[in-house]
Amino acid sequence: MPRPAAMAPTDQLSTIDGVGWFADPRADTLFTAVTGSGYVEVTISREHQPGIVLGELAAPIKKALPG
Repeated sequence: MPRPAAMAPTDQLSTIDGVGWFADPRADTLFTAVTGSGYVEVTISREHQPGIVLGELAAPIKKALPG
């Protein structure tokens, strides 16, 4: 997917288990993994804790999109 439209070049990413995450300010359940190879968009249910879910996704994302 392309770089999120809401993400500015100066935005700070949260790093969880070696993956940088952009939290979309317009949607509190939308996160984008930012890697050297591309982007992965994830929507997390409000029933789940984002930090836990994003941590569980880190290894598969690093494997699929090494960067």
